[in-house]
Amino acid sequence: METWAQRCDRHIFFTNSPMPSHIPHIAFSELGTRDHSWEKIRAVFKYAYENMYEKYDWYLRADDDAYIIMENLEKFVDYNPKKPYLFGFRWNFYVKNGFADGGAYVISRETLRMFYNEMKDNATLCPEIHRAEEDQELAKCLSKIGIYPGESIDEDGKLLFHHFHPLELMNPFLLQFIMKYSYDDFENVISRPLQPRNYQHAPPVTIRDANVPLPPLQC
Repeated sequence: METWAQRCDRHIFFTNSPMPSHIPHIAFSELGTRDHSWEKIRAVFKYAYENMYEKYDWYLRADDDAYIIMENLEKFVDYNPKKPYLFGFRWNFYVKNGFADGGAYVISRETLRMFYNEMKDNATLCPEIHRAEEDQELAKCLSKIGIYPGESIDEDGKLLFHHFHPLELMNPFLLQFIMKYSYDDFENVISRPLQPRNYQHAPPVTIRDANVPLPPLQC
């Protein structure tokens, strides 16, 4: 809230316990663990659709350890929000055509509408099951209605969403994992440090100190 969230048109924290009243938040006390992630994200998007569907074109879901450069994100989503889009760091397993990592992804208004309708009207396509990997379940659900993660790249073909903190990329075992399971070619995964939308797993000092002006993405 003290860094990038204030640059959003609106932001809400979804949590399993009450927060101070000055922080905009919705508490789902009955969904208290990571194992409830799929149930949580269903509740989050249900709330978003029923309370703000007509107000916004794009909806960003981000973990509390993600950092988003909103100015770059706003330039990137220069698409028609009345069409279904899903963007994020893309893995190449579990679902055909991959899934957008849950650290941070953005969906268009039309994707929100279609997902809401499938949750409400079609328990077969989007069953409410107890599972931690909400990003995989979301991708499986959306793929059944023809929505797949789209390309999120800069003018040099480098990725704009990053799942890992830059220092983690020095781990050779992690690099092997990325090379094996990233949907995109490895040389496109590592991009310039000032342009990514999301650095998940950033330590608190990085998040706290990262609220500095950054050069905008040149599109």
